[in-house]
Amino acid sequence: MAELAEIEPPTRRGALATAQAAPLSDRIAIVERAGLALLQVAALPGGDAALGNRLAEALGLETAAANRATGADGLGLHAAGPGRWLVVAAEPIEALSARVASRIGGNDAALVDLSQARSVVRLTGPAWRDLLAKGVRIDLHPKTLPPGSSVQTMFGRIAVTLHVLPSGEGADLLVYRGFALTLWEMLTDGMREFAAT
Repeated sequence: MAELAEIEPPTRRGALATAQAAPLSDRIAIVERAGLALLQVAALPGGDAALGNRLAEALGLETAAANRATGADGLGLHAAGPGRWLVVAAEPIEALSARVASRIGGNDAALVDLSQARSVVRLTGPAWRDLLAKGVRIDLHPKTLPPGSSVQTMFGRIAVTLHVLPSGEGADLLVYRGFALTLWEMLTDGMREFAAT
């Protein structure tokens, strides 16, 4: 019988590894951001009221206000609801979890690895808001949804977390893994009007 330490974990594969490539366009690009660590941090009843501040400090980021995210591509902190945050990082989930757990403590929060439960799709280019307008039911104007916004909404009938990149030049859509392929197909179908001819 193999020792537990000898068993290699399976290679993480993106939910869209078999998806058809997006049409070529000079106005919009769509890619899956596979291999990211996604860690949900939820305050436990009776936990520390300053948990969000301690979490941000543990990550070296500013505290994320409601409907906002802080950080950059390699590490982001999203306010996901009252007493709930989502950390998105380009590092192994084990290292991220250990770093957060060491600073927060086990009595104040529950940490949940969502890395295999969610997919992240990135839209960039000048027409990204136009493409999202085909399926999102919220106002996408930059005054209403400025850079750094992180809101939960729907694309068609698919629940997504919409994060406007800090540069304002695109957005990430965080979607349940089981709906990622459907979302991808809806987005790539919507891209056809922007496709290069």
